[in-house]
Amino acid sequence: MVGALARFNVNYNQLHPRAKEAAATLGLKPICTNPYLNSAAQVVEMVHSVEESIQICDKLIGRGIKEEPRYKFNGKGGEGVGACEVPRGTLYHNYEIGADGQVVNANCIIPTGQNLANIEEDMRALVPQIIDQGQEKVTLLLEMLVRAYDPCISCSVHFLDVKFV
Repeated sequence: MVGALARFNVNYNQLHPRAKEAAATLGLKPICTNPYLNSAAQVVEMVHSVEESIQICDKLIGRGIKEEPRYKFNGKGGEGVGACEVPRGTLYHNYEIGADGQVVNANCIIPTGQNLANIEEDMRALVPQIIDQGQEKVTLLLEMLVRAYDPCISCSVHFLDVKFV
């Protein structure tokens, strides 16, 4: 699993004290593997981020703010790869830039795709526990599970088509 819950589990000791308070209020403790608590972990991350942002802004204001020149592309073009942490997990991205500074090719590997195996495994474990609850309830519980992973909007809408045979 990638995303807020995984980051919470790995980085709990580094959280801002107010974020730890939020986690306690939400009943969230490491190590948590319940995907339904991913949204709670996102709330904890938001509290941490706001508190850290306040500290960073205060530090920058204390140093003095100065205007910096705008970026001007002076390169020859090229290709680069990067990875960054985003709300749902790690985003891997690759870009090719033309001689004019325009993006000519881009490839992104998004966290939703990285979570698919976990979502499917959790569904396989959940279905035998709920199969006797009727089609409407089974569909609702499976949709809740998918959305607990906080997939991108198009995936959350089109990921699941429950068929009973």
